[in-house]
Amino acid sequence: MKIATEEKKSSRKKILVMVGIIAIVAVIVLAVVWAQYQPTVSPYVEVKYMTVGWYYTYPLSDNKACLVLDLTITNNGYTDGVSVLLYPDFSLKINNVVYNSDIGLMISNSSALLGWTYISSTLQLVTLMNGGSETGTIIFEFPKQQYNQPFTLQCSMTTTKYVAVSVKISGS
Repeated sequence: MKIATEEKKSSRKKILVMVGIIAIVAVIVLAVVWAQYQPTVSPYVEVKYMTVGWYYTYPLSDNKACLVLDLTITNNGYTDGVSVLLYPDFSLKINNVVYNSDIGLMISNSSALLGWTYISSTLQLVTLMNGGSETGTIIFEFPKQQYNQPFTLQCSMTTTKYVAVSVKISGS
């Protein structure tokens, strides 16, 4: 009887060892399979904008207007860094015409000859490393007949190694 009990204990040990080995192998296989099928997120630059306002520009005789936007630009994944340049990176499309950004203008929110203010683009010329973010103001000047029309902000950037980056733009 003693031998039968020892054989049962030995069989149980063998079974437990085999179950343990199978469990370890299963965990390793699952970890390898899981790692291979992890979705990879492609790097991108996020540009969020908020409309500050539409303005008339000085002198009124030029029949020009402008749009002022606040921007936040974030590098999400480009390890080489992304070069942010005011011009030619940003442009504004209104009624199928593209306008480049401006450095600074005399503006007013009325067509009267009063209340003129100088405003300049404050977006810095920087290199955004992965996770880096920059905020600033950008200005676009265009013919007055385009005032308060629907627009599309456009952006084209490169890494510091001159590789085009994916840009996601959102705002209001």
